[in-house]
Amino acid sequence: MKEKELSIIIPIYNVEPFIKKCLDSIYSQGIDENRYEVIAINDGSPDNSLKIVEGYKETHKNLIIHSQKNGGLSRARNKGIELATGKYLWFVDSDDWLAGDAIEIVLDRIKGGYNVIATTLIYSYDDDSKNYLERTIPNDKIIEPAEYILEYSIGASQRYIIKREYLIKSKLEFYPGIYHEDGEFGPRLIATCKQVYLLAKPIYHYYQRDSGSIMSSWKLKNTTDLIFISQKIFEFSQNIYDKKIKGSLKYASFRTLMFAFSPKHVSQDKQIKELYNKTIPLIRKSALSALFSRGIKIKKRILALASIINPTLFYSLK
Repeated sequence: MKEKELSIIIPIYNVEPFIKKCLDSIYSQGIDENRYEVIAINDGSPDNSLKIVEGYKETHKNLIIHSQKNGGLSRARNKGIELATGKYLWFVDSDDWLAGDAIEIVLDRIKGGYNVIATTLIYSYDDDSKNYLERTIPNDKIIEPAEYILEYSIGASQRYIIKREYLIKSKLEFYPGIYHEDGEFGPRLIATCKQVYLLAKPIYHYYQRDSGSIMSSWKLKNTTDLIFISQKIFEFSQNIYDKKIKGSLKYASFRTLMFAFSPKHVSQDKQIKELYNKTIPLIRKSALSALFSRGIKIKKRILALASIINPTLFYSLK
């Protein structure tokens, strides 16, 4: 059997209202289904999501369904990596959907052999008037890792189409049991990929739920996990020899730490506020490391310097 060109990995958990739109966006594109596979990981979903997915199995032979005990998004994605046979992998969340020509564009671009292809995201709401494009890119472009980490969004792993050989060789997988796992995965993915091929045309609809998502129900674990991720990024940077990439990772570590303590969450949650006050010395230390890192542009150095003086200045300047 000929190797698939692309594996689309979809974790499934409590997405009964959304999963049909996600799968329809894939299967309505008219692409030869021998060229790609869809791997649905049922992560112990208690609703009717699995039943809906199984309905597609009857007419789509390239759909693989795997059920497992609930273990969270990271474990579901990691299982998808294990099962995938495609040359490239694409992590698609089950409440998101693809643009009408997304797969055709991806199958064309992967011919270039890049380790990582990235797309900007279309932030999509129930009210279409709220939709917005993350960033406008006039033309496809190739970006070096340090620049991408510093100047582009590295979270939301759905934005990446990744060469499976590179992923396996680099021993990249998602860290289990934490929120914002993409924030830990993204910097490691980009730092060693040599180049990122960035698509000008956005091909991914990133659905913004009003409720029921990790971002819409922020709690102490969100903050503590981001502190953990910040430290993991910094530790990873210590093993990078390229000084520009090392510097970009140190800034990413600092930026992640600041994201953990947005003024809104600090002001609304007593526990987060107490943790913020205890973490100020670490924030200043992280900012100092970023300030003197190689390749950091003046605006980012100003943000780091301001955070050393008073961390709240970061948010007002940002």
